[in-house]
Amino acid sequence: GRVSIGAMTTIWPHVVIGTDGEHKSAKASGVVRIGSGVTIREFSVIHRGTGDRDTFIGDNSYLMHNSHVAHDCVLGDSVTLSPNVTIGGHGRIHSGATIGIGAMLHQHSTVGAGAMVGMGSVVTKDVPPFALVMGNPARFVRWNTKALDALGITFDGPAYAAAYEAFVK
Repeated sequence: GRVSIGAMTTIWPHVVIGTDGEHKSAKASGVVRIGSGVTIREFSVIHRGTGDRDTFIGDNSYLMHNSHVAHDCVLGDSVTLSPNVTIGGHGRIHSGATIGIGAMLHQHSTVGAGAMVGMGSVVTKDVPPFALVMGNPARFVRWNTKALDALGITFDGPAYAAAYEAFVK
């Protein structure tokens, strides 16, 4: 399919990139844009967009085996998809987020920067930045203090409490 791939990107065997998305009515018309320093492991699938936007994988992201990135998805820089992750169409995962083994994201879902989705979780609504969610459906567990600490961000209870309140509604 129509693909652009950045420098120093490693693509392992049996990966499918740029084929038409699995969409009932929309025709594929976009491209797949893969940044630099990305690793895409065996048996992963990345579909191209349907015209709403291109499918995009940001720099230094790591897609482990059997990752599925559907049409019109956008992954920021340094995103990690663990084995067997499925992202529905139009999904958006912001920079520095990690998606655990076997997690599934409903189409049009957004995972905020620095967030962590626990293994086997089913994400049915947006995940705030730096949240750690898990379960089916995914529920807020706590703040991802590891990601906050790595960025030198001081935990601000009131600001994050507001994000939590928006998530649980």
